[in-house]
This record gives sequence, C-alpha cells and structure tokens, in this order.
Amino acid sequence: MPVPAASADTPEVQALLAEPAPAKSLPPDLVRQALKDVAAIDRQLRAEHPQALTPPPGSPNARLARGIAAAGAAVKPKWFEQARIELFSAPNDPKRIYRVITATGEYCLFYPDTGSIAFNSAPKSGWAGSGQPTVSDCPTRF
Repeated sequence: MPVPAASADTPEVQALLAEPAPAKSLPPDLVRQALKDVAAIDRQLRAEHPQALTPPPGSPNARLARGIAAAGAAVKPKWFEQARIELFSAPNDPKRIYRVITATGEYCLFYPDTGSIAFNSAPKSGWAGSGQPTVSDCPTRF
C-alpha cells in the first residue's frame, strides 16, 4: 500500500521549514584546530604503517623495471661505469666469494672463513692473512 506524500500543510513540514538554517561556516580557530588534529592523526598513521611507493609485482611497470634490470645485468659495465660486485657463494657459506665484474673482465675475491683463522699466528707464505682475500678466476657454478 503506497504511503501518502507529506504536503506542505502538515505541522511537521511547517516546523521543519520554520527552523533556522544551520550556520554556513565554523569559526576560523575551530577549523584551524580541526585541521591540526587531522594532520597529527595522519602523521601518526603514516609512521605506524609505512607504505613503499612500488608497483605491485605483477603490474606492467614492475615487469618493465625487472626487464630493464635484467638487461643491464647481462651486459658488462662500460669503461666509465663502476664495477659491479655480487655474492658468488651461497648466502649461508662461511667462506665468502664475491664476483667483481668490470669493463675489462671479471674476477673473484675469496675471503677465508673468519671462524677458522687464528688471529695470533702469522699467516703462511702466500696465504691470505686474517680477513684478506685472495684474487683468482671465478669457479664454474653447478
């Protein structure tokens, strides 16, 4: 059953029309304080939940960035670019091997296991001392 529409002659409508309109603007000091409070809440939330400005992993921008990085890594650096250094050994291996790629070629730095070095003994002839790397060609990976 349809509800009858209220006409302008009913007392409820007359009471709503007789009420004064709400104020159009708030006092400036109240607005300024409200903006400061909102800014403080925003700063607190941003500090608690930092968000990196990176695209999602499957987006076209992320795929393009990965492709450009892979293409740059596939080419040796030019003579005016710095050498690239990357970990060649396994991440959990105590003996670290770093591969250094330059414009003229590549070589590996072999760092000894720091747990097996006796710091009070002199290194043997031709051996790397405490923490000093040896330089050689890079081994082939499996």
